[in-house]
Amino acid sequence: MIYNSTEILEKWNKAKPLRLVAAKARLLKLTKNKARYVEVQRRTGVPWWLIMCLHERESSGDMTTYLGNGEPLDRVTNLVPKGRGPFKTFEDGAVDALVHEGFHKITDWSIPRALWAAEVFNGAGYRNRGVPSPYVWAGTNQYSTGKYTSDGHYDAGATDKQLGIAVMFQGLISLGMLAVNALTTPSTSGAGVVVSPTTTGTNFVATIIGAALTVLGAQSFGADAIHTIAALGGPIAILAGVLNQLHITGGSNANTIAQLVALTEQVTQMAAEMDKAKAPAPVADAVPAS
Repeated sequence: MIYNSTEILEKWNKAKPLRLVAAKARLLKLTKNKARYVEVQRRTGVPWWLIMCLHERESSGDMTTYLGNGEPLDRVTNLVPKGRGPFKTFEDGAVDALVHEGFHKITDWSIPRALWAAEVFNGAGYRNRGVPSPYVWAGTNQYSTGKYTSDGHYDAGATDKQLGIAVMFQGLISLGMLAVNALTTPSTSGAGVVVSPTTTGTNFVATIIGAALTVLGAQSFGADAIHTIAALGGPIAILAGVLNQLHITGGSNANTIAQLVALTEQVTQMAAEMDKAKAPAPVADAVPAS
C-alpha cells in the first residue's frame, strides 16, 4: 500500500464520531495496561496508543493473544500472519508483529500515518475493493457496511460492530490522552504566515494544552481547579481567534481549540454556580405580626 497522507487526512477531518462515548469507556479500561504498551513502544518506536488500539481491534485487549491476529500466544499462528510464535509474553509477540510489518522503521507518527499503518496492519482487502476499511473507520460517518467476516471472505451486507481505529483516536483526544499533529503539509495564509509541519507527535496547540494541564495537575479537582480552568477561558478564546485569523490551525487543531473553548465556557458557568451556592442567603424582610 502506498501512503497517501492527503487522502487520509481529508477523511480524518471529515470523520464524525458516532460511537465516541463507547470508545472512551473502552479506552479507559484498556489503559490499565498502558505500561505494557509503553514497553512495546520502547522496543519498536511505535506509539503506545496505536498499539493499544490495534490490540483492541485484534483481541479486545486480551494480553494472552498475539497482536498480529488475536490468536493465543502459546502456539504457532494459523491466521495471517501465519507461522509466528509461540511467544512467552504479549510484549514479545507485539514486537514481532510490528517488526514484521516494518513499523519499527517509521519515524513519522502523525495521525494520518498512524491511520495508514492501521490499515496496512489489517491488510489491503478493503482498499482493493475501493471501500472504506471498517478496521479504521467503523464508528464514524466514514463507514456504513461491508466486512471481511473471515480471511478472504467479504460480505457486502455485513456491518462491523467493533470500534474503528479512528474513533478510538478521537476518544483518546477527547479524554486528553492524545495530542498528535494532523498537519502533513505546510499551510500558507493570506497574511503571509507559513507553518511547517512537524513529525514529532506534538504541535503548537498540544504544547499550550500540555502547559495548562501541568498547572492543573498540581491541584485536586475541587473548587480551586474549577476556578483555575475557568480562568483559562478568556486566553483560550483569544488564542482561538488569533490562530483562526492567521489560518495556521489544521482541522484537528481547530477542532481541539473549539472543544477547549466550549469546555472552558461550561466550567466558567460551573464556577459561577459554585460561587452563587457559597454566597450567604439573603435575609428575608421581617413580617409584621398579625
